[in-house]
Amino acid sequence: MMGQLPENAEFKRYFINRFADLLNEYWTPTKTLAIVDAAADELESEIPRNSQRWGYPGLGSWQGAVQYLRDYHLEKPAVQRDQINEYFDLNGQVSLTLQVQPPGAGWVKISTITPKDLPWTGVYFEGNPVTLTAIPAPGFQFANWSSSPFIN
Repeated sequence: MMGQLPENAEFKRYFINRFADLLNEYWTPTKTLAIVDAAADELESEIPRNSQRWGYPGLGSWQGAVQYLRDYHLEKPAVQRDQINEYFDLNGQVSLTLQVQPPGAGWVKISTITPKDLPWTGVYFEGNPVTLTAIPAPGFQFANWSSSPFIN
């Protein structure tokens, strides 16, 4: 069954956009680095004692491993985007910026997420349609969509 799901056009579109949503909102380098750094901060004081007891390399080696994790989480989103682009034979990636006017007048849901802080920028895949939904704040109503004159 799993092998046939990508053959379904609706599932394929949803999967690609959901993956982009997760990379844009939850698996960001900012968030993943904060997790790595918090864990490293909590563990660092125990590394010398652990190394002495069990004969593992010392603090310098451990700090190198932490840096490896940091580098991995900085590079991984671009690698994953390239893998999605290649696997699904897509036409590349596009950067989208969401903004409402006037500020505070509402939000824009993109695919499965509703970014709280606007303007917001995310990367999606060219040729894979993305659903946008305007959500007006109380006392406002949606008037129209517009795009930057710099976008083709």
